[in-house]
Amino acid sequence: MLIFRFFDMSDEAKIVEILKQNPAGLGTMQIVKLSGLKRAQVSRILEELVSKGVVVKKTKGCRVTYVVKE
Repeated sequence: MLIFRFFDMSDEAKIVEILKQNPAGLGTMQIVKLSGLKRAQVSRILEELVSKGVVVKKTKGCRVTYVVKE
């Protein structure tokens, strides 16, 4: 996996771009590693994106995966 450095992008845009590049979806910690943001920031932003309808939260057992809504 590549670690991306983003410049001149909002944190929301970073997360959406990361999820677009991973259509199967990612967990919170994977997004943290790829974005360089803190876990709390990523969790807050993901919940905001889910409430806006931009991202879908999928739960399978205890694993939570986030994907960009098509």
